Amino acid sequence: MNNKLKIYVFVIALMVTQNAFGENVKQFLPMTNSLSKPQNQQYQMPPQFQPHRDARREEVARRLGLTEEQKQKLDRQRNEDLKEIKPILEEMSAKRTEFENIANSNMPQIEKEAKILKLKSEMRDLKAKADEKRSQNMKRFEAVLTDEQKVEFEKIKQEGRQRHAQPGPVESFGQQRGPRY
Repeated sequence: MNNKLKIYVFVIALMVTQNAFGENVKQFLPMTNSLSKPQNQQYQMPPQFQPHRDARREEVARRLGLTEEQKQKLDRQRNEDLKEIKPILEEMSAKRTEFENIANSNMPQIEKEAKILKLKSEMRDLKAKADEKRSQNMKRFEAVLTDEQKVEFEKIKQEGRQRHAQPGPVESFGQQRGPRY
């Protein structure tokens, strides 16, 4: 009986808190905290990944033995490719935010499921577009390489596939990565 009383008091306290603070209480709830993102948020690589990406790029360039001319050409290509893929990534981010908003909304379940189904389809199409763009970018990258560099690049890609297939923490260019969840 004592446990039932505690549960009732907790439920009443929760209801009073939500009524008193309204929408402000949502910022403390884990599933609704992401709703505070602006709808037009542009895609940006999280800053914690930039040093790893730069180190990876330098390591690949070193292993391939890229010339300065190749590096300059690949930098130009990378910038062009980023301009082309960035709108796709931004749209994917907006769709994820829209998905979260719908999933956490109070709309009727049937309407919610219909909108989510449509969004999932749109997100699949965007992912396919992004994957196709990445494939094209990889072909452009490889077109700059010599035959010897292409052989070495295949080795690098295979090592990456093996590294990412391993569960748990893995070494990445001498740095320990955290656990994979």
